[in-house]
Amino acid sequence: MMLALTSNHLKQALIWSCAVAALCSLLFVLYGRAPNAPKAPTGYIVQVLSRQNEADARAAFKALQSKFPSVLGSRAPLIKRADLGDKGIYYRAIVGPFDTAATASEFCTDLKSAGGQCVIQRDY
Repeated sequence: MMLALTSNHLKQALIWSCAVAALCSLLFVLYGRAPNAPKAPTGYIVQVLSRQNEADARAAFKALQSKFPSVLGSRAPLIKRADLGDKGIYYRAIVGPFDTAATASEFCTDLKSAGGQCVIQRDY
């Protein structure tokens, strides 16, 4: 059996290809990169704790805010899910972003001086 391509089939294929190309172009304009391209680092973040479930991570961050109000009191955490393979899933409480490594380091030093712990990371 032979499939006959009509001008309608060709028009539909052309319309779909243009739609896909337009969508890709729009995504590139909106995000400044190809849709599947790795995201470039935008600054620095500071991880202040990690727990095995999200609710515990949020509660632990609130406890840290109470313990270190001068450093964490005005900060809102970002809770990031991290899959550590065999070790399991963890939820990290992150603060930031910081524009430079120096400002992230200054924040981390202030938290450590108050008795807390932290890890500086690139923000992706």
